[in-house]
Amino acid sequence: MAKIMIDEKSLEEFSQALADIQLSIKAEVNSISINREKIYDLIDNLNYTWKELYNPAEKALAKSMRSLYGRYIHAMKSGELEKADQYLKDYLRLKSDIG
Repeated sequence: MAKIMIDEKSLEEFSQALADIQLSIKAEVNSISINREKIYDLIDNLNYTWKELYNPAEKALAKSMRSLYGRYIHAMKSGELEKADQYLKDYLRLKSDIG
């Protein structure tokens, strides 16, 4: 399983949203007439909340940046300066494009 880095504020917000959704689901389940659509909506809301916190595209970009930087280091160590220069340029361009 891969580890992901999530900043503390985002994690706290997600934890609060999760607690709110959990409370709403429990309240709906304990009501006299259970509204299945409301429960489905709450579960969808939970999924959307997670997607806001954890964006797979950001993970892919971070992986690409690590790969480019690793290739740059490898090329520098092996004396392939032209390749190293290109990897560094690609890395810096990607970094400036996303941030």
